[in-house]
Amino acid sequence: MISQIQEKEILHELLKTLPKQPCSFLSFLCDAIKMKQAKLLVFHGVRYPNTLTKDVFDFLQEVTLANNVPCYVAYLSQAVQTSLNEKNRLVVPFKEILTYLQLCKVDTLLYPMLLQEGRFYEQIKKTNETFEIAPLPFSTLSQVQELIQCIHRAYHKEQQTLLIVYHSSESGNFASLIKDIKVPKDTMFCCEKQLDKLDVASCFKQVCVYSLLMLSGYHMEFDGQRIIQRLKDHDVTLVQQSCISDPALKPLMLSKLTS
Repeated sequence: MISQIQEKEILHELLKTLPKQPCSFLSFLCDAIKMKQAKLLVFHGVRYPNTLTKDVFDFLQEVTLANNVPCYVAYLSQAVQTSLNEKNRLVVPFKEILTYLQLCKVDTLLYPMLLQEGRFYEQIKKTNETFEIAPLPFSTLSQVQELIQCIHRAYHKEQQTLLIVYHSSESGNFASLIKDIKVPKDTMFCCEKQLDKLDVASCFKQVCVYSLLMLSGYHMEFDGQRIIQRLKDHDVTLVQQSCISDPALKPLMLSKLTS
């Protein structure tokens, strides 16, 4: 199959890197070449190996089973890629994956696993000039409303404030959509940059905090520490599951990748 590639010099360099790649990627590449199509889930990435080996690859397995084409995962952050590959080859760099797929003539659809537009989304578009990029999973008001409703159904309780914390981006698109979401008075939104300005007095004694992040890592942990400090006179429950690992959200996430 690979012998059909025309760019011989690039092929030579490509073949030298193959023995270093994870078995999971080699299996994916083989299936992708056979079927001439693939789906690639593109995350920004976190440095925690457990998040990759457990949450991400568990989710990837479910996505692959739900689709009729080979699926794999890529991390955008070069710093994360370097960190994760210090001891073992855990991730294949995003640009490297694109090169393999392009040279092997695999028709690929990229899925940005991001909650909003911003510099990471722009990075995907700038890095890739070959393959189609799917829309962000939550880029419209109705999609964000559906996301928040899932969180509300799973974690809202009477006489308790549900605080949903999200991270902002330069575009401000997600924040503008959040403002138009209809939720009960005991449900609040807060950008992580505005935690110090949170209206603590308007919260019930019991507060459930949902950290709205695609992956769990340092940012989620740091948000939790700041929230507990800010709500020191409240009984705080932290829900720190990534969107792809939260049982309440996983069906919704899978539906975005199989439609």
